[in-house]
Amino acid sequence: MVELRCLSAEGMNRRYAVYSEGQYVGGITVYPIGNHPEEAAYGILICRRFRRRGLAGEALNCLFQELAAQGCRRVRVRIEARNAASLALHRSLGFVQYPAEEPGICCLTRPLQALNRESERMENE
Repeated sequence: MVELRCLSAEGMNRRYAVYSEGQYVGGITVYPIGNHPEEAAYGILICRRFRRRGLAGEALNCLFQELAAQGCRRVRVRIEARNAASLALHRSLGFVQYPAEEPGICCLTRPLQALNRESERMENE
């Protein structure tokens, strides 16, 4: 199980440490996109020895829940075109590619579902 620990937060500027079973495994940096407070971009890094265990996907799902709770409605990520593992991960999480302005870079985006506490409560009853 993955745990995100927020190291700093100022609006959508956020830094998280990623832990698995109490051990530090990586980090995530989030930043707003221009003047769009409902959109954020991020970078994630999982330490090499912890890769290929599903930790990045778990961490990103946790992140997306947290960002949605903060009012974020869309996330974007830039990935080097040669990083097949990261591209596959993001596509499996529902990201779609949009045109990049920089050669060798893939830009992907995904909407976040708004968290509706009332509908969650009703579903759990």
